[in-house]
Amino acid sequence: IWVRIDALKAKLAAYDGVLPLPVIRNKKTVDPTDSTSEPVIQLETAMGAAVTLFDGATCVCVDRMRFLPVKTTDDLFIMRSDRFHLTDQYEMEDGNYIFPTVHLDARYYKNIHDFDTRFPYSVPSLAAANSVTIEGDWTFGRDVMMFGDARLPDQDEPSYVPNGEYVGPQGVEPDDWV
Repeated sequence: IWVRIDALKAKLAAYDGVLPLPVIRNKKTVDPTDSTSEPVIQLETAMGAAVTLFDGATCVCVDRMRFLPVKTTDDLFIMRSDRFHLTDQYEMEDGNYIFPTVHLDARYYKNIHDFDTRFPYSVPSLAAANSVTIEGDWTFGRDVMMFGDARLPDQDEPSYVPNGEYVGPQGVEPDDWV
């Protein structure tokens, strides 16, 4: 968010130092990694709502070439993959940044600790993937590659994708498919 300091100073003066922003109510638990811990309510305001306070405010749409938010582990999966490259100046390299759609089973991948436990080496290659759907409790070996509309169904037990395997629309592909 960019704001002119003189305009912000005038708004703060007009509202006795507190901007009248709407309050957002988020239900959470005391320990976000433990869904059985005590429930709490987090109150917050969204700075983006401040746009409504300024006459003539303008919003600029920033494409994914310049800004890729990481709000979920689905986003983190893409960010850690070979589909995302940064230059030495921490800018996205030129290239085709059409990212695959990713859905990771929230029961097993929602928090960062669980995510990192299931990808102990790195996330699989997404170079040839259109989409990725992982259902159930899967852990990944080294150098796993996903292609097409990659899908791993829930096996109703912890499962493992061995080193160097290919995952596609049929799940872990048989070795003789090449």
